[in-house]
Amino acid sequence: MSLRDLTASTELEIGACASLENLENDRFTELLGNEFNRLALENDLIWKVVHPERETFAFKRVDKLVDFAERHEMAITGHALVWHIENPNWLVKEDWRAVELADVLRSHIHTITERYADCIDTWDVVNEAVDDTGELRETFWLEHLGENYIDDAFYWASEHTDADLYYNDYGLPYNEAKQDRVYDLLKDLLDHGIPVDGIGIQMHCVGVHPTPEQIQASIHRFQELGLDVRVTELDVAYHNDKRPNELKTAQAAYYQQTVSACLEAGVEGITVWGVTDDQSWITSWREYPDTYTQQPLLFDDEGRKSNRMRLWHQYSANTEMRDQLLFRIYSISSS
Repeated sequence: MSLRDLTASTELEIGACASLENLENDRFTELLGNEFNRLALENDLIWKVVHPERETFAFKRVDKLVDFAERHEMAITGHALVWHIENPNWLVKEDWRAVELADVLRSHIHTITERYADCIDTWDVVNEAVDDTGELRETFWLEHLGENYIDDAFYWASEHTDADLYYNDYGLPYNEAKQDRVYDLLKDLLDHGIPVDGIGIQMHCVGVHPTPEQIQASIHRFQELGLDVRVTELDVAYHNDKRPNELKTAQAAYYQQTVSACLEAGVEGITVWGVTDDQSWITSWREYPDTYTQQPLLFDDEGRKSNRMRLWHQYSANTEMRDQLLFRIYSISSS
């Protein structure tokens, strides 16, 4: 039974990300369509791909991914409208006047959200706007537009889509300074009537592995603002110098406890950042291939999954679906 089958009668969404190149692999596409019910567009909506020249948008890649998702009855997350990296030279090398750049950003957001208004139901509007010290990240956008670029991005996105609009960031369960600043940022947006529906808590557990208590505390804190909370970009890797003796067992146990903590906190959307290990960003990003273990996802390079039997404590009444899901995740990730 697939992860998708287990959630069919519930409101829980189990997602994975993909880029167009991934669809060239039959093994990958079979797993993506059969196991998951949400598709996050990993790279094909970033500026340098979808808006390579000032007067040119390139939608063919996105259209093919959207078509795949619709044929497999998957919900879609658009990622991301505003980010500090992966921007084209025509954008970042220009000496912009603030009003002119604001028009460019508004047009970019309007064009994309309007085009996909009928098929993308969730947008990562602003991605990673706070740095690891708890300050607004010094970015191209902040330099030229000031911190109101965040308000404007959400407002402009709301003008052409009824999709849920999210802020997305990493490190929130374990970085208190960053969590505090993101909380204050989102509270201020909500207090000023800016249309923010939720927050994506990225769970790149790469070298840092927050505890269930840290994860749940961060989820509850943002829920108290009235925001929907999704767990996004989940993967698990260990520093090679601290590699567990039984890597697969440790990884599977951490997946199990993390997903369990999220479900117990009321999260109804969890997205893993990839499908098979060989397609993970960790295998190619900067020094990561030499620094971290290279089996971060639920399926190995060949898409294999294990039938190994694992049992654990049943947490509470009326949790049959959850326990089956956790069993499935544990079995897959320990293969």
